[in-house]
Amino acid sequence: ATNACYHTTGDEVAIVDFAKLAKQAEIGFRLVVSLAESAERRSFAPLVAFDTYETFGLLDTWLRQTLMPALPDSAITLMASREPPSPGWTTSPGWSGMFREIELEGLDESQSLAMLQSRGLSEAQARRINSQYLKSLAARSRAAVSSPA
Repeated sequence: ATNACYHTTGDEVAIVDFAKLAKQAEIGFRLVVSLAESAERRSFAPLVAFDTYETFGLLDTWLRQTLMPALPDSAITLMASREPPSPGWTTSPGWSGMFREIELEGLDESQSLAMLQSRGLSEAQARRINSQYLKSLAARSRAAVSSPA
């Protein structure tokens, strides 16, 4: 990759390159930490974004108690997750008034295909990825129903 985006032109988007993903996650993490530790006054509001936040489970407390308080007051943090936020974000005295949860609805098939094609995929690639995603959702739903909570 030549930039901070996981998938770049020429990547097969259906294949996850975990080495590339890990390297880019490390670069992003180092950037956030250096911004948080910098004594330099910035004239912009830094944006810290966490995608698939549900995978950050073990880091959640550290992020809430250590990293986030070290960011400048002007920092904006965005967390995208398929799961609701941990209770600490909505009940802790320091966070309850600052945290805003917005639930987004899924895309229908035509919106999903349009979004994938807008990112440079052919119609056939978009349909294949959309089909694979729907199959994985169905499999997870079946597994959730067959496994006691």
